[in-house]
Amino acid sequence: MIGVRVARKLVLCALALGLVGTVGLATTTPEPLTANAFAQEQPTEAPVEIRDADSPVGEIIPRPNSGVAPQNPGDRGGALQFLILGLMLGFMAIAFFSVRRAMKKARAANPGIDS
Repeated sequence: MIGVRVARKLVLCALALGLVGTVGLATTTPEPLTANAFAQEQPTEAPVEIRDADSPVGEIIPRPNSGVAPQNPGDRGGALQFLILGLMLGFMAIAFFSVRRAMKKARAANPGIDS
């Protein structure tokens, strides 16, 4: 049987995840449905393929060193992205080690029970 502290932590984590998911779903705005929403549109003209020497059309993965350096901390590859990555990894490590410590304490308190 799990301890009260571990159960509280699990409930708080589940509530936090539910809140984040609810806020995420609430902030997205879906397209309004119309009578022809599911009808496929027929193209009226043939697609025109445009290729320039400077255009990245057709290059899904850009070539190395072909991008732009981040100008602001929130840009792709900026300092804030690395900070968020570090925070996420740090919080996951804290959660892992706190659950591991709680499991060790529970096993030490109940030596006859093996799960």
